[in-house]
Order: sequence, then C-alpha cells, then structure tokens
Amino acid sequence: MAKHRFHVKLPNGEKVWLTGDTISEAFCAGFEKYSLPAPPPKKKRCPTLRAYGDKWFRLYHQPKVKRNTANNTRILLERHIYPALGSCRLDDLTFDDIQALYNSKAALSHSTNQKLQIVLGAIFRNALEDGLIDKNIMLSSRYVMSKHRDVRNCLTQADAADILRQVEHLNEADQPFIMLPMLTGMRRGECLGLMWSDIDFSKRIITVSRAITFAGNQPVVDTPKSAAGYRQIPLLPELQAFLLSLPRQGEFVIGGQRPITEQVYQRTWERINRTIDLHGATAHVFRHTFATLAAVHTDVKNLQAIMGHSDIQTTMNRYTHPQEIRVMEAVDDLAGMFNSEN
Repeated sequence: MAKHRFHVKLPNGEKVWLTGDTISEAFCAGFEKYSLPAPPPKKKRCPTLRAYGDKWFRLYHQPKVKRNTANNTRILLERHIYPALGSCRLDDLTFDDIQALYNSKAALSHSTNQKLQIVLGAIFRNALEDGLIDKNIMLSSRYVMSKHRDVRNCLTQADAADILRQVEHLNEADQPFIMLPMLTGMRRGECLGLMWSDIDFSKRIITVSRAITFAGNQPVVDTPKSAAGYRQIPLLPELQAFLLSLPRQGEFVIGGQRPITEQVYQRTWERINRTIDLHGATAHVFRHTFATLAAVHTDVKNLQAIMGHSDIQTTMNRYTHPQEIRVMEAVDDLAGMFNSEN
C-alpha cells in the first residue's frame, strides 16, 4: 500500500488522489497520469555580489595569478565594486546598475574601468555557469566607460638633479631608496629584491630576476611582474660609484640580510620626505622620470627592454613627450635654414 496519498484539485475542477511511496513519487505519478505541467526546478537562492565575488576570488582567481595581480584585484573589489554593488543579489543587478558604477568611476582611468569590467565579467560568467542567474549582463555592448587616461607625473630634469644632490643628507641606509629607482627605472619590488650578486660591476650591468611583494606586512620573494621583467639594465656611472661606496651588510642591497617589511618601507619613505624635498615624487615617479629622460637618448625598443614592458605600446604611450623635447631642440637647429646667406 502506498505510504503517501494526496487529494488534489485538477485545473478542470476534478478532484483526484495522488499516491506514491514517497511525496515526490506521488506528485510525479500524478503529473504524468493527468498530463499536468511539471513544476519548475527550485532555483538556488542567489548570493550577494560580495559573497559570490569572494568565493570566485578565493577559488578561481587567486590560485592562477601572480600575487601582485591578486592584490590589485582585491583592491578593485574592496575599493570600487563592493561599496557600490556588494550588498546587491546577483540576480537583482541590472544593466543600469553597472552603468551607474562606471559613471561614478568616471574620474578613474580608462584602463582601471576596463579592469573593473574584466573582474565583473568573470564573476557573472561563473555565476551563470552555476545557474544562479539567467543571463550575463556584462556582455552588453551598451556600456559607456570613461576614456580618461592616466597622467603619470614626471619630474623635470632640474628637479631630478636637485633630489640626487640632496641624497647625501639622508641616512646611508635610506639613500638606495632614491638612487635605485631614479637611476635604473626599476619597479619598487625589483629595487627591494636586488641582490649584490645581481650587479656585474665589470660589465656595468644589473640583472633583474626577482621582486619583493608583501603579504600581511611580511616580504615575499617573488618573480618579476611578467616574462619581460626578467632583464638586464645598464649600470650608470653615477649609480656604480654610489653602490661601490656602500658597505655590504648582507645579500640584499636594501635590507642587508633579508628583505624589509612593508611597514619599514613606508616608514623609510616618511623619513625621507621629512628630510629632503622630493618635489612631490614617489618611487614610481622616479621610474617614470628615468624612462622619460632615457627616451631622449635611446630608441623605443631598447627602452622597452630596459623598462621590462611586455608590450611596446606601453612604452610608446607612456613616454611620448620626449618627442616634444626633440622638436623644441630642433627649433634652434633649423633656425635660418632658408637664409640664403647660410
């Protein structure tokens, strides 16, 4: 005898009994017998963008990217995406919500907005595969994003020279924080990861093969930003003389026995700022300054290799203003070219 019996009313008004050994079996048999439409499958309760975004980041994004890339993605989520949309359920978000986010970030660079789109696209693509949403609203072509480009500041040659003159007023341990990025164009992590064994004084070459990243304040020895980051760069005479004057207190040029922590790095820059006039510069501005000044003296392919850029467009788009310097210099060179007395 069937364990479960239900008295139900059909759409035509007829009352019938549905029977089965289980509740599910009773109703399924009734749907089949009386040609009733099967009930829609119960949809999973959709999580918020923050809850699902954290799961996506932890399981699918973080394991496959470099530490710096993961950190940058986390910043995009916590600083830009979650404050605006994090509390919304994924299936409640609309095209207008995404466009409103882009509009609120109009002051950011176009590249940053593109990264926001990539991160959101990956989250929604995974949610669609998990059956949490019916469509990926990130695939729409209607979105309008800011075309604002990053303006990366660069020191003038005079300001850069002034900072180099002031280096002698710093503690000996603080001086490499200025000299390395200014005279090599290396990234912060590459400067912190530089070892004495990476410097060939006889050939005047520095080999870049590692970078320091931070995890919870602690330094982590990592690889350069990309394959192009593995490179050799020229050791300028000014930097060679400076490095040869330093005592070697360990393997690392900065830090000695081991890489410094993020807190030490920040405090060092605070101390440097209190001691000398940096003209508003940061370590990244020093890198940009080196590249800008070097672009006057070398071709773009060589500069790309020195800077460790994977794409030559990065080099060309960020360091094009030296062309203006050449044009201005040409004014004097070309002056009087139509003078018949010349």
